[in-house]
Amino acid sequence: MDLVVTGVVAGVLGTLVMDLLNLLFARTGMLSKIDVGMIGRMAVGWSRGRFRYGHPSEMEQVANEMLYGYVTHYTIGVGLAVPYVLGWDLLVGGPASPVWALAYGVATTVASLFFVFPSMGLGGRSRLHLREHRERQNAQDWLCVTYQALPANEANVIHTLISINL
Repeated sequence: MDLVVTGVVAGVLGTLVMDLLNLLFARTGMLSKIDVGMIGRMAVGWSRGRFRYGHPSEMEQVANEMLYGYVTHYTIGVGLAVPYVLGWDLLVGGPASPVWALAYGVATTVASLFFVFPSMGLGGRSRLHLREHRERQNAQDWLCVTYQALPANEANVIHTLISINL
């Protein structure tokens, strides 16, 4: 029983660390931020028997999708950690190695790039999402260059319109 509790705690803490690192890397532009709402929509789709989407826009918004997303996200984290802790104790014995735990965490994250992301319609390794992100960034760069070239009064009007839409 102690090993199961250890696995649950490790799963919650591991998922929390992953979320914090994702937030840090998302701020630098290296990764896109985890969309918990999308995870919630995907989980609701699973409960309705839908396991594959051609594009993320096919996932219908649902009430409480953020709640479903967080519950699913952390349940998956716990569901991956408990077998690791139990398996380590059964096969190796003693406390689990942090180095192997990190390797296991990286392996499960990489696996999601090839299984979870494609099932959500994001393509292998989330290529679709990254391509759309780059296109959006290029459009924003173009807008900034255009914005800087405008006379001050026109630029202020555009800035106000953009602020209202964001």
